[in-house]
Amino acid sequence: MFWAAITGADPVETIRRYAGRIALVHLKDKDTQAARSLVESVPRQSFVEVGSGTLNFVAILAASHAAGVEHYFVEQDFTPGDPVESLTKSYTYLARLTPLKGRPTSAPSGRARA
Repeated sequence: MFWAAITGADPVETIRRYAGRIALVHLKDKDTQAARSLVESVPRQSFVEVGSGTLNFVAILAASHAAGVEHYFVEQDFTPGDPVESLTKSYTYLARLTPLKGRPTSAPSGRARA
């Protein structure tokens, strides 16, 4: 959803527009200071832990569920420190959200891909 938002598009409207055709969603958040961009080379600090930036994940998850999304992936292209700590922050935030209550979840494994 980061990439939709960084272009100025509304992630929720994007999900609704393509309902029934989205099987998975990559959850990543956008820093409050991240400038609009139409290119892939955005500053590293544009990526923040899920729940720490500008995206409304309650609305994104609700729209995703309504659109038939089956899988969610937490991603953060760059972290200021330990990637596992960043993943844990994102997971902790997402686990508290109402749309996820009662749905199968698993804790971060402690392994991060480089």
